[in-house]
Amino acid sequence: MIQRLVSLVSLIVLAGCGEPVTSDSGSRILLLGDSLMAFNRVQGRAVSDAIENSLNEPVTDRSVIGARFLYALPISGSAGLNITKQYRQGDWEWVVMNGGGNDIWMGCLCGPCKHRISRLISEDGKRGRIPGFVSRMRQTGACISCRWPMSCRMATGPITGWT
Repeated sequence: MIQRLVSLVSLIVLAGCGEPVTSDSGSRILLLGDSLMAFNRVQGRAVSDAIENSLNEPVTDRSVIGARFLYALPISGSAGLNITKQYRQGDWEWVVMNGGGNDIWMGCLCGPCKHRISRLISEDGKRGRIPGFVSRMRQTGACISCRWPMSCRMATGPITGWT
């Protein structure tokens, strides 16, 4: 039992290891998000790898498997499990991001989930954690590319697919 617990904690700590941001990285593209972005990183087939290969540009990948927008724990949140904490100051031309899937992975638009979804994004798409974060990213002057979960109203409202 203790061995499993230690293994789980180690896995969580390693999952929180996004790429460090240095002033001399040369990257103009920052990638933030959850499993959709981070999955297959070890094999060199993450979304950041595809962007790098397609554009022949370095990408700083801060995405973390299991990350959420609604995440309250401070230490693991700062390590990347809170998507809003993945951002690091830099001279970014593009910020590519996703998120919200882990916040609603048990379903969507049912009675118990409606409050959670409303905290993520309002009916009109103007309020909530996601629009607030996108707004802050836009204020940096970077171009923003977003991908949201397709299983809830985020897919039919003002924020849809890749924008």
